[in-house]
Amino acid sequence: MRDRTKLLRWAVITVTAVLVLAIPAVASATAQFAPAVAFTSLPSGALTTGSYEALSQFVSVSCTGPGNCVAVGYYTETTMANNDFDQAGMVAVESNGDWAAPSPMPLPSNASPMTSGQDARYNLIACATPGNCVAVGSYYATASVPELDQQTTIATETNGSWSARQLVLPTGANSGTSAEVQEGASYALACTGPGACLLTGDYLTGPTSSVVHHAMYAVETGGTWAQAQNLPVPSGGTEAMAAALGCASDGNCVAGGSYDTASGTVPWAVDEQSGSWGTPAAVGLPSNAAGPDHEAGTITSLSCPAAGACVGVGTYSEGTDESSLMALTQVGASWNATAVAPPASYVNDTADEFDFPLSAAGVSCPTTNACTAVGSYPTTAGPGNSESIDPMAFTQTGSSTWAQASSIALPSSLADSEYATMNGVSCAEAGYCTAVGSLLIPSGPDSSTDIPIAATSVATLAASGASLPAAAVGASYEQQLAATGGAGQYSWSVTSGALPAGLSLSSAGAISGAPTAAGTGTLTVTVTDPGPPAQTASEQLTITVAPAAKVARVKATVKGSKVKVSAVCDGVAGQTCRGKISMSTVEHLLGGRLTAVTASAGRRRRTRTLVLASHRYSAAAGSRTTVVLKLSKAGVKLLAKIHKLPVQVALTAMGQSKPEATVRATITAPKPRRTRR
Repeated sequence: MRDRTKLLRWAVITVTAVLVLAIPAVASATAQFAPAVAFTSLPSGALTTGSYEALSQFVSVSCTGPGNCVAVGYYTETTMANNDFDQAGMVAVESNGDWAAPSPMPLPSNASPMTSGQDARYNLIACATPGNCVAVGSYYATASVPELDQQTTIATETNGSWSARQLVLPTGANSGTSAEVQEGASYALACTGPGACLLTGDYLTGPTSSVVHHAMYAVETGGTWAQAQNLPVPSGGTEAMAAALGCASDGNCVAGGSYDTASGTVPWAVDEQSGSWGTPAAVGLPSNAAGPDHEAGTITSLSCPAAGACVGVGTYSEGTDESSLMALTQVGASWNATAVAPPASYVNDTADEFDFPLSAAGVSCPTTNACTAVGSYPTTAGPGNSESIDPMAFTQTGSSTWAQASSIALPSSLADSEYATMNGVSCAEAGYCTAVGSLLIPSGPDSSTDIPIAATSVATLAASGASLPAAAVGASYEQQLAATGGAGQYSWSVTSGALPAGLSLSSAGAISGAPTAAGTGTLTVTVTDPGPPAQTASEQLTITVAPAAKVARVKATVKGSKVKVSAVCDGVAGQTCRGKISMSTVEHLLGGRLTAVTASAGRRRRTRTLVLASHRYSAAAGSRTTVVLKLSKAGVKLLAKIHKLPVQVALTAMGQSKPEATVRATITAPKPRRTRR
């Protein structure tokens, strides 16, 4: 049996870190997560085995592009001098899809040393460009009793080098003595560019016996952080928490979270416009919120792809002790709340009031209607803390619609982990996201090791659905098929039906060739992407092949002993009429003597065809070709003999023996000139 109080120290973390990037709007793309990878190599001095206090996890991640991310979190130090849970901050960098091992993060100069007791954690990160990030967390400042003086640390990375400083809390915050516990906690971070960030959190006032939480915010301008200020919160409530933050641009943000009322915990949000905060207000819940806690709910993460179009995720009550998932969509000044279905393997253990609840830990929206959220959920029921916990993700499918949440697979070698969560997510593009968290590996009856994990998604693979242009017999044809999503390593094949004769499909998705017969072909093509994760998608295509082009509207005009022939190539774009134009006459013989000359032989016997001229022709579909045929010497001699020469002009396509078109003409010998005596 495991101690739930220790488990809950790591199990539910809801922090938000957002970087606002200018990304072109694209169609919604559903994220498909590959199995998570585990980070078994931790910073030197990390406690890794044999104790419940071997806790190491990633809490937040920021991606500047697919495969280029930075994650922050914490690990347990082996010193554990004065505190069973001594922690140190850490950071890991992913470049071109490869993660480096985590390394320690710096703390401000007034941090209490590990040997005197320290609990340092980095919970938030936002990166403007690779090597230029801001991370926020907490630490114990130097004091006689360090755990009474928790401060907020802000670490700035410039060209790959980190430095840390302390955030100045609002005036009136507790001073950090045995009489007044000081605590500065940051829950959300958003950066609209280098040196332009905003964070929200809370701080304490009042004596140790009855401290009061206050929401705060702090602004970075030009790389300099100002003293934190009080954040406006709804009136009529207490203990307001600003756990979520999203910014569409500098000075245009939304903060939110929850606050306590007589009716329960209520979600709330407040807009910032042009640098000024508006009036905070409660946010409505999904229509199925019910029971004695029907107003209970909280916003745990926000992301703002555009001003007035922010998206939040969180949990609410349907009338039982169990929490339910929800998504919130901002439409101008109002919010629409939508219930999100948990994974099919979710187990609702209503008999155990202490069971692990559904958790919506983070959401990221690179563009409107393209959000991805992560969290965790129970997969088995049991008394106390004996249930299993798996990570999950859910994606936006429309302005106010979401797909059912689905589990994120764990590493195959660690699939028997009892507890695994995702704490944060960052999407560089629609569907291309990275989630981070941790999993707990049992190592004995009452011992385990908590290690960081990360999972990467790609957009759902889809064939483009493009309509193929018509082909034509004899015409060169080339068309590239397209797909979206996946890891981009596409392979195409025909899985049913067939392409028209003369055409073929390459594995790269190129349809090419020259059709040999007219007709219509219907087929199904399938595109495969090895991932990870591996995906396939299919679509049905139809290709119509037009008949071969042929000459039409042939005209022959006689000019002296020459014949001018013109014709139009009748076909579709891309086709060409090619062949030979020939002019001939037929001599009728009797006993070897010429008796008549006609344009064609007809059914008469004892004839001889005399070719008088020939010429190659070529014309694109829709164009006219013109050729001038000049009588051969034999034709000139024959014309001089009979004075009127009937001829037939034939146009024969290349490779064919039968003419496509014929036309007749008569060439008349010029009259002899009279001479004067």
